[in-house]
Amino acid sequence: MDSTEIRTVFANNLKHFRKSHNPPLTQEKLSELVGKNQNYIGLIEKGKSSPPLEMIAIIAQKLEIEPCLLLDTSQSIENIKKFDTENLISSLTNNVVDKLKTTIAGEIRSVLC
Repeated sequence: MDSTEIRTVFANNLKHFRKSHNPPLTQEKLSELVGKNQNYIGLIEKGKSSPPLEMIAIIAQKLEIEPCLLLDTSQSIENIKKFDTENLISSLTNNVVDKLKTTIAGEIRSVLC
């Protein structure tokens, strides 16, 4: 995963967890909670800014989540939509081929033995 993809995952997860917080937080409210100006969270959610590690920890604390969840590719629907379908198809194809080879080899052994 390159830095652009990581930034996109982080941005999508931040938005997801901010909106799913109980109660949901606006960008302005989260910015206030982390001690930044009101545009700070918006720039991160647009992928135009990346926070330092210390700020990731503060944001996660205010969202009441573990910091690693902000980089988890399976967290938000936006990330699922952005999942690399070519890699998924390739991986599934390889799994199917491997299973077919195993099944065919087993059938051949059972016929010959």
